[in-house]
Amino acid sequence: MSKLQGQASSLPLPRPLPRPDALLLNGGVFQSDRLVRRLVEVVSSWWPGAPAIRLLPHGSLSLAVARGAAHYGRVRHGHAERIRGGAAQAFYVGLGGGKEATANRAVCVLPRGHEPGDPVDLRERPFQLTLGRPVQLPWFSTTADRPDRPGDVVEVDEVFHALPPIHTLFRGTGRQPTAVSVHLRAVLTELGTLELWCVANDRDERWRLEFDLRGAAVRTAPSVAESLPARLGEVRTLVQRAFGPQAAPTPGAEGREAKQLWGALERLAGPRDSWRLPLLRELWGALFAGAKRRRRSPAHERVFYQVAGYCLRPGFGYPLDDWRCAQTFGLLREGVAHPGETAIWNEFWVMWRRLAGGLEAPAQQELWNFLKPHLARRLPLPSADVPAGAKIPRAEGWHEMVRTAASLEHLEPTDKILLGEGLAGRLRRPDDRAGPWAWALGRLGARVPLYGSSHKTVPPEAAAVWVAQLLELGLGNVEHAAFAAAQLARCTGDRARDLDPDLRAEVAAALRQAAAPEHWLRLVTEVVALETAEEARALGDSLPVGLRLR
Repeated sequence: MSKLQGQASSLPLPRPLPRPDALLLNGGVFQSDRLVRRLVEVVSSWWPGAPAIRLLPHGSLSLAVARGAAHYGRVRHGHAERIRGGAAQAFYVGLGGGKEATANRAVCVLPRGHEPGDPVDLRERPFQLTLGRPVQLPWFSTTADRPDRPGDVVEVDEVFHALPPIHTLFRGTGRQPTAVSVHLRAVLTELGTLELWCVANDRDERWRLEFDLRGAAVRTAPSVAESLPARLGEVRTLVQRAFGPQAAPTPGAEGREAKQLWGALERLAGPRDSWRLPLLRELWGALFAGAKRRRRSPAHERVFYQVAGYCLRPGFGYPLDDWRCAQTFGLLREGVAHPGETAIWNEFWVMWRRLAGGLEAPAQQELWNFLKPHLARRLPLPSADVPAGAKIPRAEGWHEMVRTAASLEHLEPTDKILLGEGLAGRLRRPDDRAGPWAWALGRLGARVPLYGSSHKTVPPEAAAVWVAQLLELGLGNVEHAAFAAAQLARCTGDRARDLDPDLRAEVAAALRQAAAPEHWLRLVTEVVALETAEEARALGDSLPVGLRLR
């Protein structure tokens, strides 16, 4: 950002620390009378000569947090009065120019005591924002009791705490770097994050930076801030029409707005394959707010899973994706509301495959435990430990179940081998080779996982058996077999994972005979990275614009 266009305000006069009227205790630690007495003594000593600060009465220290959460839930529904406290710190963006790492002036973007959810718009302070080049934004906070208002320019002194500067790159819709006139907009969310927006003054673009103010660590790695469409509010409105809290649809129009959602979104935001990560994640947020309303009709449920999976794919690559995936995972235990619809089951499993990369190992294990009895009926799975006569909930879309299970890279190798043996058995059936079997084998036994840890890869002995079977069947005779063989025999440079050189040479020859792309042969003979199209093929899905897995 360039020099701020405006005059700096004068420094405020120092003010004494305000004395609290009373203390309210919270948490079981204050069950100790000695701790309570000592706390009152220490805090009261900051104002010598004044009487001790009184304690507010409390019903139960151990239940204080639970009661507060219940009260907050009532507030959100308009049934209780909101208790306001505001931000504990004030935040400022530095105005140092050139290549300076620090700044001696800063503009207040969020004052101390500001309430969550209330946006701050600094239209009167225009900036010049450079697009297409890395920039550095100095960033400060203070807990001092200062009278600064949003937009005030102040001198940075000893009461300010310098936070790690933000290194980022702002991208616009144009290809060439350019300078854009912008103003700042800040929002403190009730989740404890600060959203800082750069809003273009003369074009339909905006950029968002998001900070977790409650996190233990601050990320200092360079990031990229993508522009969001100015019509983002209209995009959210479209989602709310289909999944918002409005009354039930009129007779004969059940699910119509859900069915038309994709087309309406593309008319506003452009073709879906051009949507970038910021817009995708914003759409997920608007959609997930109405997750319970996916039960309104079969169309609602099918479109919900379809859009949610598309917006969260591949489950990582953007700040807070782990939180988004954890929130979505709660839907697995709720199950499908319209189990008689195969199309819904297909979208249900596709959603889990698409966001599998953002699920932690325990969540993937739970998903595998859910899938295993259904897969055991069809493959079959040797030693699947499914009791005979066990009652298994209904589920459809078993081809998508296979793809989802094969995408769980955090599973233990023993589970992957179990599934792989079932898939290999399916491939031996000459009348049923046009399915996901070879693709799933390649994903399960890949020498280089897409997102998982290398110590969770299956042993090379198991991968060699699967490769030999594919070679025996003929890489040109089985759907996806050529790329699966390249994944199973891929060269990593790690002797603990690589297959025998002679077997890899045999795979390379078979790939050449099957007229496979030249780069697939290089994957088997050299240590090279996947190309973008190969990443998407291995993932089984397209990747958001600009995202690379490695």
